Amino acid sequence: LIYKIDRSKTLSVFAGSENVCRHGGDDGLATAATLLSPDGLTINFDQLFFVENDANGYVRFINLNTGVIGTLIGGGLSNANGTAPENYLLERPRNIAVADSGDFFISIGDRIITWNTFDNLVIDFAGVPGRSGFGGDDGPALEALFDNIEALAVDPAGENLLVVDNGNFRIREIDLETKIVTTLFG
Repeated sequence: LIYKIDRSKTLSVFAGSENVCRHGGDDGLATAATLLSPDGLTINFDQLFFVENDANGYVRFINLNTGVIGTLIGGGLSNANGTAPENYLLERPRNIAVADSGDFFISIGDRIITWNTFDNLVIDFAGVPGRSGFGGDDGPALEALFDNIEALAVDPAGENLLVVDNGNFRIREIDLETKIVTTLFG
């Protein structure tokens, strides 16, 4: 379930059905939908985005004006670079960030993928599939190593992706134009 607290400090269900843990309810009201381990929320304009953290996960959205829920990424059989979002196998997504450009960044363990809405493809953005650790500062994000990415955020200027690299006790930054990674703290 996803709860909300309104200005009068009243707690209510914003999305999900009680005692049901599965993916369902697209194109209906979020309060009637079923959710599968929701995690990692972010808001961009009039949409709330979140990931369903499961072996076959999803990126879902809720229109804040209408309350209607849908699926953006997941449910497919391939996690190959350059896969269409509806065909992508999203394995245990953890967090999500959305840039003003509309690009989505999703952490999956020790790497980050992105969905470029212009090309409508899911591609690798940072980290090396199957490898964790620390390395790659001042180099390409696709060659950098991360360990248990805990959180993502796009900076207020929209120029950098901030990465909480929990296993390395660092906050790292990826320049969205050059795709170069550096350590900010830690």
